[in-house]
Amino acid sequence: MSGLPVSDERLAAFLILHSVAGLGVGAALSVTHGCIGRTKNPHHLFGIVNVSMGALAIAMFAVMPGMVRQLGGQVIFTAFAITVGISAIYALFFFPTIDHLSVTEKHKTRLSGSMPPVAWMIIGVVICLTLSQSMVFSFVERIGVNRGFESSNIQAMFVIMGFINLLPGILAALMQKRLSPISVSFSGPVLQALAALTLTSSSSFLLFAIPVSVYVTLAIFTHTFLFGLLSKIDPSGRAVAATPAMMMIGSASGPVLGGLIVSVVGYHGLGWGVAVIACVASTLTFQARTLLSQSNRSSALTNTKENFIYD
Repeated sequence: MSGLPVSDERLAAFLILHSVAGLGVGAALSVTHGCIGRTKNPHHLFGIVNVSMGALAIAMFAVMPGMVRQLGGQVIFTAFAITVGISAIYALFFFPTIDHLSVTEKHKTRLSGSMPPVAWMIIGVVICLTLSQSMVFSFVERIGVNRGFESSNIQAMFVIMGFINLLPGILAALMQKRLSPISVSFSGPVLQALAALTLTSSSSFLLFAIPVSVYVTLAIFTHTFLFGLLSKIDPSGRAVAATPAMMMIGSASGPVLGGLIVSVVGYHGLGWGVAVIACVASTLTFQARTLLSQSNRSSALTNTKENFIYD
């Protein structure tokens, strides 16, 4: 859809195409995340996926500005169309299927039940992560300009951040057996709050750039552990299939909430807003830990996982 030309006068057609494309991408992402959640090691694969997405983002960032200057803004949509077109072709021929013969009666029982309440707690933590990220990052550049930092330094910081964002997926995969997902769920939002408080109150570029550079990394690292935890709690794949919805709830709400805070309190209020969200996330994590300890899913507190459906 991004490659189809739409004139300025045909706004209705543009909105329809935009809606269809959004539904298509959302459905594809949900199915893909659900599939990842039913592999042998969802945590590890989700980490690799995040690295791949980061590499693609860096490639696009490196190539697209020059192409836009030479060919015009339309080339961005052409690049998007080519990217999703390749994805569609790959999914058509190589997307995994369920081996129904390998699904035991035990698996069938587990896959047909309702989603456990503890899954909703973890979903809430994921929403808090994305809400905090979008709330702050919607204003990071403006905060830097307001502090009097050079525009070139701010842009360089974003470039460095892109490369740093390749690390959390790898680190999360390597640390899978060494860290408890519940411990990471507690730590991630708290570290987000500390980073937000630092970058929104600092007058030093270094103390501004360091927390900005690792802010997204904290969310990706924590989300990888939460994704693995959700796949254990709900082996049907339904909870992890809702990952795009979780992320969009936080990402869409963040700029609105952040704008309200900035208009009333100022940029420093964003840090305290993230601190409040971190408290909510910690409360949800504590409740999830309690429910897991009291149920037959206490094994989810550690990072060991039995094989489910996809190979």
